[in-house]
This record gives sequence, structure tokens and C-alpha cells, in this order.
Amino acid sequence: MLALRMLWAAHNEEVWRRRQLRQRNRRRLENIDEMPDVSFQERFRLDKPTFRELCGDIRARTNLRGTNAIPIEVKILCALSFLATGSYQRIVGVTQHLPQRTASRCIRQVVEALNHPSITNKWIVFPLTRQERVKRKQESVTAI
Repeated sequence: MLALRMLWAAHNEEVWRRRQLRQRNRRRLENIDEMPDVSFQERFRLDKPTFRELCGDIRARTNLRGTNAIPIEVKILCALSFLATGSYQRIVGVTQHLPQRTASRCIRQVVEALNHPSITNKWIVFPLTRQERVKRKQESVTAI
């Protein structure tokens, strides 16, 4: 019985350590100024000022909120990374220091917020003609 209690305590301590490490790493993510502009834009398909403006719009116009454990910026970065790369949620979660289930929840919440009419009308643009697509592609290449 004592051995089981010790195993349980060791397991709980390991879980606690992992949570602390994730929280510390998430706090580092909140300071996006340290990331080079080029790598930020490659990873999330937005530049930093645009990202900040998007966060402000989502915060003001939707009910998406951050928590003490996961700020709204980390949620949005997680979703943008997933949408920009088309990668698996587990891989996106690892890069954002989130478990797969939490990454999935963040992606769903941000996509729901992006579906808000005032956000969609401002932030999501689909080029309709070939000329618009070529122009968009050239703009994205010159932005990077």
C-alpha cells in the first residue's frame, strides 16, 4: 500500500512539473517581440502589428477570452499556426506548449470567433478572379 502511495505521489509530482513547464513556456510566447519578424510571418502568416490588431478585434467583438493558464494571444497563435501550416493538432500544440486536447479546444474557439460577421468581413478575403489571386500572391511574397 505504501508503494502505491509513493507511485501516486511521484506521478502527481511529474504532472505538476509538466504543467509548470508548460505555463512558463506559454508566458514566454506572450512576448512575441523576441521572435524575428520573418519567422513570425512564416509561422503564422501575419506580421506582428496585424496579429495585435486581430487580437484586439477578437477581444472587442467576440466572447473569446483568455484564462490565467492560456492567454487569448496563445489561443490565437495556436489556431493561426494550425490554419497556416495545415499540420496536425498535436504538432501545433507542442509548438505552442499545449496538449493536443487543449490545442483542439483553442482552435475551435478561435475559429468560432473568426466566424463572427464583423471579424469575417474585415479579416477574411477570398480573391474571386485570377487577377486578384495573382495580386494577393505577389503581396504575400513581398511581405515576407
